[in-house]
Amino acid sequence: MLGTADQTRQAIPQALVDADFDMFALKVPDGDAQIVWTEVRDTHPPIFWTNQNGGHWVFTRADDIEAAQKDHEHFSMREGAIPKGRRGIPSPPIDVDPPRHFAYRAVLSPAFSPKAVAALETVTRSVLLEAIDKVIDKGECEFVSEIAHVLPITVFLKMMGLPLEDAKVLLPLSHQNTQAKELVDTQAARAGMVRYIIDKIEDRRASPGSDVLSHVVHSKVDGQPIAEQDLLGMCALLLAGGLDTVASMLGFFARFLALNPGHREDLVANPDRIPKAIDELIRRHGVANTARIMTADYNYKGVLLRKDDMVLVPNCLHGLDPQQVNMPLEVDFDRPPPIPSAAFGNGPHRCPGIALARMEMKVFLQEWLKRIPEFRIKSGTTPVATIGATNSMQELWLSWG
Repeated sequence: MLGTADQTRQAIPQALVDADFDMFALKVPDGDAQIVWTEVRDTHPPIFWTNQNGGHWVFTRADDIEAAQKDHEHFSMREGAIPKGRRGIPSPPIDVDPPRHFAYRAVLSPAFSPKAVAALETVTRSVLLEAIDKVIDKGECEFVSEIAHVLPITVFLKMMGLPLEDAKVLLPLSHQNTQAKELVDTQAARAGMVRYIIDKIEDRRASPGSDVLSHVVHSKVDGQPIAEQDLLGMCALLLAGGLDTVASMLGFFARFLALNPGHREDLVANPDRIPKAIDELIRRHGVANTARIMTADYNYKGVLLRKDDMVLVPNCLHGLDPQQVNMPLEVDFDRPPPIPSAAFGNGPHRCPGIALARMEMKVFLQEWLKRIPEFRIKSGTTPVATIGATNSMQELWLSWG
């Protein structure tokens, strides 16, 4: 319900205020976090203000989400998450705007090039098959912990040249980083990642290898070595980005296919349709809830956005906008291209790891459906998902056989 509160920023029209809206308090009754966001959209103005989490605007329509993602002159990524100050330390390239953004992005781009991603496909397939072997004879699994986290995290640690056993240290930090509401908790998680990576950086300085971490440590920006604080932030960003997003998306994919046998059987019978199906599944199951900070006062569509106002941009709502997509909550593997989506961002800050993510999703669908073509939500269980800096699948019990 829209309303006002004493702390509402002066001059915001009452009709645009939902003083109590709190992204972190949204409940997800059956694991479909994205449909919860459509309910927020359908019960609020396209642009509205909340007093929670430091006070911020919320964009809920595709045109506005895309505008915030592309217009870095007004909507800066200097603060890219709610609440303000969430990251705690500089994390280029994500919190640096063009033109300087491109210099930092160029450091990471080689790690996610088509050639680099193709070279990782064999190990990705091997990791997944090993994980499936561990659960297939049991006839059930807790998909998030036994599959969804294992695949991207193992692949990512191999890319970075980090010990695989360190996943048990990094996973709790990743969860805290994306799901905790309080600044003290999110900043503590990022600080934990920094403490973890400091020694690894020193090792690479002394003995560089062919891994991504060595490449970043020995890279230069504008002809100069990367400043220590920026280097730590970049490495922490790589850890944070590599540990949660794909795992959550795989969880939403698996939930959907468990509940929709027609779609599942289609892909089992026609595996060549998997690449196109991934586009549609990504559109329906976006996970990142990013933010922007206003660089100056800006009258946007009749709404006065003040300098330093924060704007929440729930990326998943772009692909779920009925003005962009016919019957957006329906998954249609024959939906004609182009398929609108902002799940991985748009504009200069579009996620550089999208090719790696798509490869991991492709391998998952190919191998899982080949080995376990029929599966369902385990009887007596309910998928558990949460909403925070990401829409995250927390628990998903599947059974088969």
